[in-house]
Amino acid sequence: LQQYKGSFVVVSHNRHFINLIANKIWYIEDKQIKEYPGTYEEYEYWKKKNQLNGAAPDQESKKPKAEKKPQPAKEKTSSREAQLKNLEKELKKVEDLIEKLQAEKINVEAEMSRPEVFSDFGKLNLVQEKFNQVNKELNEANIRWEEVVTSIDQLGGS
Repeated sequence: LQQYKGSFVVVSHNRHFINLIANKIWYIEDKQIKEYPGTYEEYEYWKKKNQLNGAAPDQESKKPKAEKKPQPAKEKTSSREAQLKNLEKELKKVEDLIEKLQAEKINVEAEMSRPEVFSDFGKLNLVQEKFNQVNKELNEANIRWEEVVTSIDQLGGS
């Protein structure tokens, strides 16, 4: 399974097995399926770190910020709403990018499986480099998605 380049879903209580093969963890929280882009061991570390910091498992702890002058409630609300609106726009952009990169990854994987590509080392090497670049961009986009969702959750958005 570690050598398989496609996607598959595994449900198991064997944590060692999952840690050896999983590179993305889906978990259920607040009646929603959420995603952690990493191994099970990394997920467990992240989850424990956030619980120790008093944050919910899907939230990163905030760095302490400089104190701000008190603002009237209306200004705080409109500022919060503007931040939420901007974050939701960014979330949409990141989700669109992830969708595009996932489609591109599927296309590159299909190209790699063509006999004229995998039988020619030069072509295969070029396609493999393209695959690695798309995969890297996809991982970065998933990390950004998680950051934006965490920020939205911290602001109390949907």
